[in-house]
Amino acid sequence: MRAGITYRNKHSSEFCTIVKTVGRPIIAPVRQKDEEVPNRDGNVDCSESGGRLFYDDKVLELEFLLVTPSDTELHRQATRFINWISGGYGELIFDDMPYTVWIAKPVDIDKLAIELYKNSKIKIQFRCRPFNKFLFDSDGIPLDSDVILDSDVPIGFGDENEIEFSAGSSSYTFEYLGSAPVRPVLHISLEPTVQQFIMTMGGVTLTITPASGAVVNKVYIIDCENGDMPEDVIGDFCELKPGENEINIQSIGGAGNVFFEYRHNFIYGEDVIT
Repeated sequence: MRAGITYRNKHSSEFCTIVKTVGRPIIAPVRQKDEEVPNRDGNVDCSESGGRLFYDDKVLELEFLLVTPSDTELHRQATRFINWISGGYGELIFDDMPYTVWIAKPVDIDKLAIELYKNSKIKIQFRCRPFNKFLFDSDGIPLDSDVILDSDVPIGFGDENEIEFSAGSSSYTFEYLGSAPVRPVLHISLEPTVQQFIMTMGGVTLTITPASGAVVNKVYIIDCENGDMPEDVIGDFCELKPGENEINIQSIGGAGNVFFEYRHNFIYGEDVIT
């Protein structure tokens, strides 16, 4: 099908380009992990040994046609096009999937440039991350966002990403709306009186034992995607799974709040806005 795209914050129309989808994968390939067991027929499938399936990158293929009135203009537009499309990973959005972001980079663009200059048309493969992302992050949808007027946005969308807790033990049900898991950045704010904070989610436990002498609320930022954990924090990095996630919090000595920063992951397209 033909549709325009936005890539690296620029639309294909800026380059006098018609875009045709050659192959748009619905789902990334599952990473297969088999183990051979002696004295047993067949292999043992260990693909879900980590508690869920894991995926490899997927390949997207697009055809680009430059529409120009002369050879001179073709070369000029082709140069601009190559400069735009080349480089590492960037955010790619199809016009017909306006709230879904593909994280993609072109493959072997240097080998295709000559064909573009000669014929004004090339096919480019993009290597894409396994999951697509929602256009907006967990803060919610800003009021001035370009959202279709008759779209159905959940009431209070984004409010679910902050949990306020008191001293003692408490349990919460966190509903994550993505269709693929995501590792969030946790912003944990603790009152100065908190002696210890323990959070358990999905079998993973995080423990914070603040250093003494705090006079204001301290915020601990834990990047579960990139493996960044500050001092005073021990434990493992957590992951939100599609649907309901049970969270247990024990706070000794005071209250606080936890904010989950992320962008929803989707196997293909978003299903938050309808």
